[in-house]
Formats: sequence, structure tokens, C-alpha cells
Amino acid sequence: MDAMASGDYGSRVDIAVAGELGELVRSFNHMGTDLQTSRTQLETSTQQLSVANAAIDERRRELETVLETIPSGVATLDNDLKIVRANRAFCEMFDPLGEMSIEGLPIQTLFPTESAAEIARVVRRSRRMPAVSTEVEAQSSRGPLHLIFTVTQLRGSMQGHLVVMDNVTDVLRAQKQMAWKEVAQRVAHEIKNPLTPISLSAERIERHI
Repeated sequence: MDAMASGDYGSRVDIAVAGELGELVRSFNHMGTDLQTSRTQLETSTQQLSVANAAIDERRRELETVLETIPSGVATLDNDLKIVRANRAFCEMFDPLGEMSIEGLPIQTLFPTESAAEIARVVRRSRRMPAVSTEVEAQSSRGPLHLIFTVTQLRGSMQGHLVVMDNVTDVLRAQKQMAWKEVAQRVAHEIKNPLTPISLSAERIERHI
């Protein structure tokens, strides 16, 4: 019993006896076997749990690395729409110099009144739909931002919302530049059309003179 109490679950009573004492010996040995089996199973389960936890931690680190390197802004919100956590891209959209603490702020405070109202509307819609997107505008120290705002309600053990924002300011600027370029080309074409007969007429007049 002392050996088993110290953790040596392989100890057994090997004295052959009969009667009640024999029954006690058999029960004691059976208990030792059960304890040894339970300990082995516990050690195996502990090892498996350790391996599973290590895999979960590895996947978590990989996910955090991805979130910190993607160009899209990603943030989680609580049920009051306060920012619980935001990745680097999200913070840099509103605070490129890192001068403010975004976590803990209501997300509406980062947007003008009109955009804040639109955000509240899509958040309400996200409670009925898997994901809802809209276009909103915001201001940063670098100027106005045009953002694609997508929100999904978190369910199960995680309560709140997941927000993904894509900055399309440069895309819209490029589209506007392309549009003005096309307008300029069309104007140049319309100007060039009457110039040709004018040039021909001028050449004929010059020859006649």
C-alpha cells in the first residue's frame, strides 16, 4: 500500500492465501491494475491534449500572422459595436501614425454621421443575413477614404460582429482618371473631325491663290 501510495501502481501482493484474506489480496491487486490502467490512459490523454493544444496554438499564430499581413482591415466588435480587437491594416486606415487607441471605441465614432447611420443599418441586416456589404466614406490624416464595409454576426460561443473593410480609394481614383482620359480622347476626336475638311479647304485655297 505504501508503494502504491507513492505512485508505484505496478506493485502487487504475490502471497498465495485463501479465505477472506485471499479475497482481500485479489481485490487489492485488481485495484492496482485498475489504477495502473487509469494512469496509463490519463498519461495518454494528457499527451494527446498537449499535442492538440500545440496544434491549436500553431493555427492561432498562423491566423494572427495572416490577419496582420493582409491589406484588408479586420476587427471584431462586441454586442455594443465597440471594437474588441483590430488588425494593423484596420488601425492604419484611420490612424496611420499610430497616435490613437482604436480598441474600445464604438466603431461609429470613426465615421461621419451619414456613414455611421449606414453602418448601423447594415449591422441590423447582418442579424438576418450571413454577411452584408456597403460602401462608406471616412476621414483619415491622409484624406478621405472610400471603403467596402462588410459585417457578419458572430454566433455560438463568440458574441458580437466581425467587420472586414477594403480600401478602394486608389481604385476609385484610378477609375476616375481613366474616365477623364476617355473623355479627353473623345473630345480630341470630336475636335479633330472638323479639322480635316478645314485643312483640305485651306490647302485648296492656298493652291488657288
